[in-house]
Amino acid sequence: MLRRRHAGTLTVPFAVAAVAIGCCAALPLLAGAFAGVALATALGVGGGVLALIAAVVTTALVMRARRRRSCPPSDERPAS
Repeated sequence: MLRRRHAGTLTVPFAVAAVAIGCCAALPLLAGAFAGVALATALGVGGGVLALIAAVVTTALVMRARRRRSCPPSDERPAS
């Protein structure tokens, strides 16, 4: 009977250690993983927006340059 009582009391510290490891190690690890995914998503969307803006500006500049080349030069100077 005495051995059973001692065997039962050893499971309590192991259970407390398992809960402590689960709360103090696993939860921050999961939170860090989700934060990393959220950060990567935000940076990916931000990078995509910057690439889209760069593409639009480049297209506008190319179209403007083509328009200037296609227009005949005027000999008249604008009045100042």
